[in-house]
Amino acid sequence: MNALRLEGAFVFKVWGSAHMMVGLPDLIGCYAGRFFAFETKMPDKRKNTSVKQDYVIDLIRRAGGIAQVVSSPEEALNILRALEKRS
Repeated sequence: MNALRLEGAFVFKVWGSAHMMVGLPDLIGCYAGRFFAFETKMPDKRKNTSVKQDYVIDLIRRAGGIAQVVSSPEEALNILRALEKRS
């Protein structure tokens, strides 16, 4: 989150609870006027998303947001920088 904030993003960590929507990605934010959501996974687990996580990622994408599984701050920053170039 710090790397994203240093880049100028608004970002917060989603902490799961009984009151939170199931399947929300770990990090939610906005950068260069675009909504993004990142599900964070270790590199060897990046394909281990749940059915609910896949569903929410698809909902975000269909609504025009960016939703990705990322395994490092650098990967997340590269996605944000690509967004900025498209703006």
